[in-house]
Amino acid sequence: MARDLGVQVATIGKGADERRSRRESSGAAAAAQFAKVLGGMKGGATKIGQMLSMIDLSALPSAYREPLQSELGSLLDSVPEVAFPQMRDQIELGVQDSLESVFAEFDTEPVGSASIGQVYRAVLADGRRVAVKVKYPGVDQAVESDIRNLVAFVKFWHRALPIGGAKELVAEVADALRGELDYEAEASNQRRAAALYRGHPFVVVPDVVPEFCGSDILVTEWFDGSHFDEWHTLSQRERDRLGEIIFRFYVGGIYRNSEFCADPHPGNVLLGSDGRVGFVDYGAYKVMTPEEVAFEVGMWNAAARRDAATLYGLVVEQGMVSDTDSIGPAECLEYAVHAYGWQLGLGGGRVDGVDRAILSMFDPRNDAFDAFRRQNFPPAHLVSRRVDLFATTMLRSLGAEANWSAIASEWLADGLPTTDLGRMEAEWLAARE
Repeated sequence: MARDLGVQVATIGKGADERRSRRESSGAAAAAQFAKVLGGMKGGATKIGQMLSMIDLSALPSAYREPLQSELGSLLDSVPEVAFPQMRDQIELGVQDSLESVFAEFDTEPVGSASIGQVYRAVLADGRRVAVKVKYPGVDQAVESDIRNLVAFVKFWHRALPIGGAKELVAEVADALRGELDYEAEASNQRRAAALYRGHPFVVVPDVVPEFCGSDILVTEWFDGSHFDEWHTLSQRERDRLGEIIFRFYVGGIYRNSEFCADPHPGNVLLGSDGRVGFVDYGAYKVMTPEEVAFEVGMWNAAARRDAATLYGLVVEQGMVSDTDSIGPAECLEYAVHAYGWQLGLGGGRVDGVDRAILSMFDPRNDAFDAFRRQNFPPAHLVSRRVDLFATTMLRSLGAEANWSAIASEWLADGLPTTDLGRMEAEWLAARE
C-alpha cells in the first residue's frame, strides 16, 4: 500500500509521459510479483495460467509480459501426477462402491489431467461408456489457500495492475476456481446445458450420470471425438464451420439462453465423426438476469450505431462510470468498439488482434489507462467479456473466418440467419418452442 501511495504522490505535477513511465515501472514490479504468486500456488495456478495463456500478451509492455510468460511456461508444464492407487481410493469413495461393482471396464491411464483432478475413460456395468472426472486428494484446501494468496496480492498491487485488481474481477476468478472444485454444482450445470441443447443439429452436451456423482467425482456420458489441436489440418471451409459452431455455442448462448458455459478452451471441445461438436467442462457456468443481458445487447447495438450518447447513458445507469468522471461518451464508445469490434464486422472476417485491442485499454502507456483503471465493471459484464475474449482466441488459433457481425445480429438485433448453420439452428429453435 505504501508503495502504491508513493507512486500516486510522486506523479502529482508530473507530465503525462513521466506519469505513464512511473506507472509502467510500478506495473512491471507487480507483474513480477504476480508471477511469483502463481509459482507458489498448489491447486489453482494451472487454471489461472490456462486463462492467461490464451491471451496474446504481446500487447503488454515487455516488463509486464516477460515475467508472466516465463512463469506460464513453467505452470503449464507442471501438471501434477498422482499414482492410480491413490486416485482409485478417491473414485471408490466417490461412487461409494468398488470399481469392479460399478464399472465393467476402467482405463487406469487418465485421458486428461489438470491441477485439480484427472479424467478417465470407463464403461459402466450396464454398458454405458462414460468419462469419470475425479479430484486429487486435498485439492480443495490447496485451492482455498491459493485464493487467499491471490486476494492478498491484489489488495497490495491493485493500483499497479488495475485490470487484475478490480475487486469484481478477483471475485469472478475466485468463483471460477471454486466452481472447478464444486463437482455437484458442475453436475447440475451440465444437466441444465444438456437439456438446453438436447436434439441440437450440431452441438452435443454429454449428459450426467447422477447416481455416481458427488462432491469429488463427476461421471458423464462419453463423447468420442478429435481434439481441437487436430483441427488445424482441416480445410478452410471446415475450420470456418467449426469456428461458427464455437461462436454460436459460447457467445450466442449468452443471449439465446441467458445462461452459458463460461470456460471457452481448446481442451473443452471435441469434433465427432458425424460433424457435431461436443462441449465439455461446466465448472464455470453463468446464469444472467434479463437486465444483465439487456445491458450487453444495448451496448452492442449502441456500438454498432456508433451512438456514443446512448452508450454513455447505459454505462452511467449501470454504474460503470459516473457522470462526474473523467470518462465521457467518446471514451465509452472507444471501449465498446474495442470490446465488441470483431462482432461489428471491424477487421473483416478474421479476429486477429482482438485481445491486443482489449488489453491496450489497460496498458499504462495508453492515455485511456488513467480513466479506465478506476471503473467498476459489473461482474456479469466481466464474465461475458472473458467468454468473448477466449472464444475469439480459439477462432484466431483455428484461422476461422465468417461474417461474425451478421451471425451475432441473429441474437442481438433479431437478424435473419445468413448461414446454413444459422438456418439449421433457427429451425431447431422454432421446433423447440
